[in-house]
Amino acid sequence: MFDSSLKNKIEFILVEPSHPGNIGASARAIKNMGFKNLSLINPKDFPNDESFYRAKGAKDILENVKIYQDLTDSLKDATLIFGTSARTRTIPWPTKTSSELTKILKTALENINTKICFVFGREISGLTNEELQLCDYHLKIPTDESFSSLNLSHAVQIISYVIKMEIETESQESLLPPVTAPQIDSSETQIDETLEMETETESQESLLPSTVDEFFIEENFMNLTIIYSGLCWTEIFDANGERLFFGLGDQDREVNIDGVPPFDVMLGAADNLLEIKLEGREYNVVDSIRRGEVLRFKVVDDQI
Repeated sequence: MFDSSLKNKIEFILVEPSHPGNIGASARAIKNMGFKNLSLINPKDFPNDESFYRAKGAKDILENVKIYQDLTDSLKDATLIFGTSARTRTIPWPTKTSSELTKILKTALENINTKICFVFGREISGLTNEELQLCDYHLKIPTDESFSSLNLSHAVQIISYVIKMEIETESQESLLPPVTAPQIDSSETQIDETLEMETETESQESLLPSTVDEFFIEENFMNLTIIYSGLCWTEIFDANGERLFFGLGDQDREVNIDGVPPFDVMLGAADNLLEIKLEGREYNVVDSIRRGEVLRFKVVDDQI
């Protein structure tokens, strides 16, 4: 769980949403990631029963939603504004991908009075150029160039997940104790010892076989396949901490990757997980941590 004082600095704004179901699904998306501030600009049909039905357990977000007639009014107290868009514009706004967001957020969250707004455009046409001019940054979610259009609530889910991960990292770093002088001295000693060991290793390298045929290291790569019944945000790391996958899976889009187990897997909509296979064998998840719809677990090689 991350610091509530940080998550309260974030607000999600939907400009003229035309479909009430997308409003409810967006409310559910931000609550999945621990946020609660949602604003609507001139919604076409709200309140609406379908919005509350699609929100599921996030009805409280809709009950407290702020409604404005104009985007400018909703941004009066904002200190940092991101406008999202799938289209490349001819006017050169500062553009960032969702993965570049973290450095900007880290700086902004250090300010006590920060209010960070993420503005999402209309389902059909997105944000106008005039609306983007109100934003500090133009935020683009990396998608396949041949089909870049995202459903409104899916875009909200992706951005809210990225923000959540950054805030959790920021909260954890703030809990670390300061480094003392004795610790610095100890670290310098360890560095010196490591350098001495590296020098000895270099002198011994000439004793190793010089060709791949004579000497090689084989890493235990394995195949991991995840099959879904519906849309599911997925993040996977291997045993070396390398991120192997970061994106969306769906019933017609399974995730298939190779890496070194154990795999660290996080799913943003765990109910849509259908099946996991390791090297083609069905894998049963045993040890897992679940918070709402977010599930985290490890996939280990049980054949060792």
